[in-house]
Amino acid sequence: MRYRRLMAPVVCFLMVVALACSSRHAITTEYDPEQDWKCTRMSSNVIGGVSLVDYTLIVNAARVEESGTVRYGLWVRTVGDNFFVPTNLVLQIDGQHVDFGSGQLLKRERVMPKLLGRPSRDEPTTTARRQSYEAICPDGADGCSEEHYLYDATAEQLWQIANAGDVVVRQEGRDGYVERDFSGKNFSHFKDFCSRHVTPPGPAGPRLQS
Repeated sequence: MRYRRLMAPVVCFLMVVALACSSRHAITTEYDPEQDWKCTRMSSNVIGGVSLVDYTLIVNAARVEESGTVRYGLWVRTVGDNFFVPTNLVLQIDGQHVDFGSGQLLKRERVMPKLLGRPSRDEPTTTARRQSYEAICPDGADGCSEEHYLYDATAEQLWQIANAGDVVVRQEGRDGYVERDFSGKNFSHFKDFCSRHVTPPGPAGPRLQS
């Protein structure tokens, strides 16, 4: 699997299907025509709200198309004062324990929102990115630590999450864990993404929206 391409901005251009701050749902697509590779994923699906004293947890569904094959996953961002260093992701889906393992580190960086641009002169994409970080950084002046991990998942698991009545996310880290509950908004975001980009279970076959 070549998930490492997800963080290769030199060869990928970003098509923003919907831009929003951290409290709103967005879907983005990264595309590398030379490698016949495309990743479509949710963005800014904050679980349990923004935390200014703990870590903010953002769990997004992802669809990766490469050389005629399709894979799915959970793209998870952890944001806080310090690096969380995730070690394992577990979801309780309607009481069922689902372990997604240690995942793959895509990016780890220190972000300074005030250095990302000014609304009066920068492109809208840069401005939206700065504003989204300002909303989730515990201390906007000093910036925040952010980590992106990708966990393999099946289409069935993504639909199971979308159609569940109760989901608890537990991100385990080097020095502890963060646990958050899905809200109605989180379920709506997953259902919207799955209806557009994830093969549904059963005999209906693909229902994809380009």
